[in-house]
Amino acid sequence: FVVPSRFMEGVLVQGGFDSEKIKLLRNFLPTTLGMDDTLDSRETGTAETGSSYVLFLGRLSEEKGPDVLLEAFSICAEKLRDLKVVFAGDGPMRGELEKSIPSELSARISFTGYLRGGALRNLIKGASFVVVPSRCYENFPYSILEAFSFGVPVVGSRLGGIPELVVEGSTGFLCEPDDPSSIADALIRCSHTLTMSLSYDGMRENCRELVRRTCDRNRYLTSLTDLYKALILERSVHGD
Repeated sequence: FVVPSRFMEGVLVQGGFDSEKIKLLRNFLPTTLGMDDTLDSRETGTAETGSSYVLFLGRLSEEKGPDVLLEAFSICAEKLRDLKVVFAGDGPMRGELEKSIPSELSARISFTGYLRGGALRNLIKGASFVVVPSRCYENFPYSILEAFSFGVPVVGSRLGGIPELVVEGSTGFLCEPDDPSSIADALIRCSHTLTMSLSYDGMRENCRELVRRTCDRNRYLTSLTDLYKALILERSVHGD
């Protein structure tokens, strides 16, 4: 059984699977996401936002926690006057979320709808942080890998496989799931980091290095074919 996270490995073992039959292989990041052309440059802000922003990237549904981020921002917005929040994606909660925006924050919270291709890449590149406030177990979220590939740190729930990618103070900040106050505290830590260029630049490079080290496609394919070869050899030796 090939799994992309230690979290999934633990779930399988807890469910009764033989640990010796579980192989950890981190998912690779498709080269089409454009990591190579973003390693040495990064845009700050976009024409649509006009200032620093954090980005929610994904389906606007309850398990992904966009409402928790919205409430968290309402808590700390007064302290973070230069920060905006952008929601990229669509889903059943969009209408509810838009209606629940406090009037005094309406100019600082925006929804782009579903994006793909260059528009999505530019939005990720322009973000100061990506926020993944999931309530549900995430295995190995590609939204985090996409952010890291562009050197964008992540605020993520301390849940499932997220803490294997988001390392506190190194590649981002962790928060408690379904806890607006915890996310608000993390956003404040983000703001403080942005004022310290050396610290923030170090986080950006840590994100890129994690992708280089663990999400290389050729390395993944080599590991997978080596695994198949070993299993085939083992079967042939035992006459299966």
